[in-house]
This record gives sequence, structure tokens and C-alpha cells, in this order.
Amino acid sequence: LKLRVSCSFAHSAVVLSASMSLFLARLLVAMSALLQASSAGRLRREGNIRPRSVAAFTAVSETPENDIATPSEIKEKWDKMDEFLEIMFKLACKYKHGKDVNGLAAEKIQTQALAPDEVQDFKKKTQAENLQQLNEACGRIVASGKGKCRQGCGARWHDKMEDRAACDKKCVGAYDKFEASCKGQAENLEKVYEVKLGQAAARKQCYEGHCSAFPTVWTKEDDAAMTGELESRCAEQCTSDAVETKCERKWLLEVDFKKDSITSTCAGQAEVKACMEGKKGTADGAIEKCKSDGKGTCNDQFEECKSAGRTGETFKEAQAFCDSRKKMCETQVTDRCLAEHKADLEAGRKACEEADGGSLVKCQEEKLAKAQDDMMATCKTDIAQSCDEDCKKKCSIPKMNNCLGNLKSGDVAEEFCDDFWKLLHESSEVDPVTGDPIVLLTPRASAVH
Repeated sequence: LKLRVSCSFAHSAVVLSASMSLFLARLLVAMSALLQASSAGRLRREGNIRPRSVAAFTAVSETPENDIATPSEIKEKWDKMDEFLEIMFKLACKYKHGKDVNGLAAEKIQTQALAPDEVQDFKKKTQAENLQQLNEACGRIVASGKGKCRQGCGARWHDKMEDRAACDKKCVGAYDKFEASCKGQAENLEKVYEVKLGQAAARKQCYEGHCSAFPTVWTKEDDAAMTGELESRCAEQCTSDAVETKCERKWLLEVDFKKDSITSTCAGQAEVKACMEGKKGTADGAIEKCKSDGKGTCNDQFEECKSAGRTGETFKEAQAFCDSRKKMCETQVTDRCLAEHKADLEAGRKACEEADGGSLVKCQEEKLAKAQDDMMATCKTDIAQSCDEDCKKKCSIPKMNNCLGNLKSGDVAEEFCDDFWKLLHESSEVDPVTGDPIVLLTPRASAVH
């Protein structure tokens, strides 16, 4: 009896140790451990039905009689152990398939090992691994337990072949039904994950709709922690260095527009302006001559067309043809003259800038630097005054939590774990008299509707 009690306590210590690990418990460790705990259930029942075993032990023990537990005390102790195992299993199971998945994702977001838009795929991958582990565990439990069960039949019944065969049949039947039910639980778990992913997608809309700028706020458990995280992030964004960085980015967005205005202003200086006016006069004269010469050529070609086509003596279409050619000629002349005029102006501008000896560039640099200093000073003042308030407007914690509150519903993982515990508990039942397995299992319904 002492040996069996110490073994059972050692087993319980293993379950407790596993439950207090990084994710509180591995569901698969708890599941296989609970099946091994069937001996504890049998001992508890034997305490009620087979008191002679206790009496026999008393007769050969040197321990004082009042130190030996009574059958009722044994039953009470193992009932409490049973309750303890149930609590630890359900706690481990619920965390394994709920908070452990979410918590691991939240930790990776905090350490920037995971981007917010990668969370859903990460959860799917983790859940797929859990499903694979559960399916593998179902097979391992059956492979290990069925053999031990059948060996136990031989050890108990020896040469009583009829009873031994009946016990063996019960082992096979019990573990066949357990395997089918365990695989069914794996299917249930897949449905649980589908529901949880759907809930996560709905929560994501609340997060991104009301606090998209601060994903680390999402990972906090309550309003106070969320508020503290938001204040911390906003404090980081409103330091003098952070404000200066924001203003520098703003300047980079505006500098090209400023350059155009400054270049135009500097080009209006006396020396450069006089040079540009001279170049422009030359270019304007060139374009007028280009247009005049071109139109003259077009008129000559028009007269030649009318003469060759004898437009006064033939159909009207001959005159229309010549008119069309003249119009096309004039259009081509205009386009060519405008292109040459633009090229002349650009060449004149470059020549004036080179002749200016760098005064234009100096003017541009000085005015651009002053514009940057003025903008940075104004920007820093404006942002510093409203930075904290503007930052917190990007994340409305009350609206986000209200949105999340509207999504609350029953915990499908908890329902799954309750149903799984019943499967494991019932599958470990044994006959308290014979020690044979009790085949009570029936096909189990889905835990998720």
C-alpha cells in the first residue's frame, strides 16, 4: 500500500511540475499522466470494497495501528487527488489551447520578432503543431496502454483462461474506443481553433479600428496596463529627439516645393535677371523668324499644290487636299519652333548661371537653409505643445475595449477541455474487484457547435 501511495504521489508531483512550466502545462503530458493515474482510482475503490487487503497489511506491519489509514480516509484522500488532477488538467488544457497561443504571439510582438500582420499566420502554425501533437499522443497512449492492460490480465488471471480472455477482450475494446474518441477530440480541437481564429479576426478589427498605431497596447490584460503602455509609448514619441526627427521628415516632404520657389526668387536678382532678359529676347526673335520662315515655306508648297492639281479646273476634293497639307505644314512649323524656343531659353539660363559666378547657387543655399531653420523652429514648437495629446488620440482604449466587450462569448476551449477530461477520466475506470477495464465509452459528440 505504501509503495502504491508513494508512486501515485510521485506521479502527481510530475503532473504538478509540468503544470508549472513555461506555459503552465503541456496538455499531452497531463493527458498521458492521467491515464496512468487509473491505479489511484482503483486503490480508492478498493478502499471501500476490499477492506480485507488493509487488514492483511495491518497484520504484517510493525507500524502502530492508529497510523494506518482507514478505507474511508483512503477514499477521501484519493477523491481530493482526483479533484486536484482535474483542476490541473483543465487549467493546463485551457492555457495550452488559448492563452499560451495568444501569449506567445503577444511576447513576440513585444520583442518585435513578429509584425502585427503576421500574428494570424503565427497562431495558425502553432495550432497546427498542437493538433499534430494531440494526434500523435492518441496513438502513443493506445500503443503503450493496451499492451500493459493485456499484460495485466495475464498477471491477474494466470491460467484462468476464460476470465483472462474476457479481460483481454475488454482491454482491446476499451482502447479501441478510446482511440476513436481521442481522434474525435482532435477533430473537436480543430473546430475550437477555427472558432478562436474567427474571434481573433473580429478582435483584430477592434484593435486596428481604434488603436492601430500601438500594437503593444493590445497585448495588455486590463485598462490600467493598457493606459500605462500607451503613456509609455507616447512619452517615447514626444522626447526632444523624437520631435526633431518628425520635423526633419516633414522638411524632407516639403523641400522640393521650397526649392522651386527659392530658385525663382534668386533668378530675379539684378545681374541674373538682366542676363536672362537678354537671352529671352534673342530666343523670342529666333522663334518669330522660325515661324515666319516656316509659314512662308508652307505657302509656297500650297501654291505649288494648287498649280499641280489644277484645283480651279478639277473636283473640289483637289482644293481640300491642298488645304489639308497646308494646315498640317503650319502645325509642324509651330511645334518645331516652340521646341527650339524652349531649348534656347534653357541654354540661356545655364549660360547666365555660369556667367554669374556662383551667386545664384549661393543665394539658393542661403535661402534654403533659412527656410529650413524657420520651418524646424515652428514645427518643434507646434509638435511639442500638442504631441502627447495627439499621440493618445491615435489609440482610444475605451472604444477599443467596448468593441471587444461586444464580442465576448463562451470559451470554446474550456468546453473542449471539460469534455476531454471526461474522456480521460472515464477511460481509466477499472473494475474494483477484478481490476479489468470497464468499457463505458460511447461515441462522443462534438464539443463545439
